[in-house]
Amino acid sequence: MRRNIGAMVLLGAVVGILACVGIAAAAEEAQQKVTVVGKVSVTEDDDWNVTAAKLTTDAGVVYQIVLDEKGKKLAAEMDGAKVQVTGTVATKEGSAKWLTVLTFKEVEEVGGDDE
Repeated sequence: MRRNIGAMVLLGAVVGILACVGIAAAAEEAQQKVTVVGKVSVTEDDDWNVTAAKLTTDAGVVYQIVLDEKGKKLAAEMDGAKVQVTGTVATKEGSAKWLTVLTFKEVEEVGGDDE
């Protein structure tokens, strides 16, 4: 009897660990790495603090920028600029896409008046 209880506890622990690994893998898959290009728009309060930032692609897809350290740096340096951002995307609040910035760089606009 004791042997069966020990086996059940061990089996339960293994199943629990596998479930956690599966949940972590699903969460990682839900936040796949992407690279997107678009224009950065920043919203500030009356004291010039960044309160929100978004990236809008030429196709009209809007990504809300997660304002962690890299997101704040993107907002501070690239407001109004066209940029290429690599990061992870999570869908929250129904259909809002939230982009966590890993890297970014400014992209030259093609077809300017200088030609």
